[in-house]
Amino acid sequence: MIKYIKDIDENIEVAFITEDDKYALKAFEVGAFGYILKPYTQDKIENVIKKMIKLHILQIEYLGVHSYNMNLYEFQHQENQQTLCL
Repeated sequence: MIKYIKDIDENIEVAFITEDDKYALKAFEVGAFGYILKPYTQDKIENVIKKMIKLHILQIEYLGVHSYNMNLYEFQHQENQQTLCL
């Protein structure tokens, strides 16, 4: 199931909640973010969700900095080309 979800959008994070730990390793191999065993507590679920949110925030921050750096590079590159043309 996770493969179909990731095919739709690879940025979607998936956590499994199950009674059995025998598929935990396979779940992580195919891209699961978390694996919660039953009986679960609200704290366990909240911790996984908080980690997902932190990852999402870090991705946004990285993309923002990366985008800024790429824009700066493109601007400097354009300036250098204009200087060379003169």
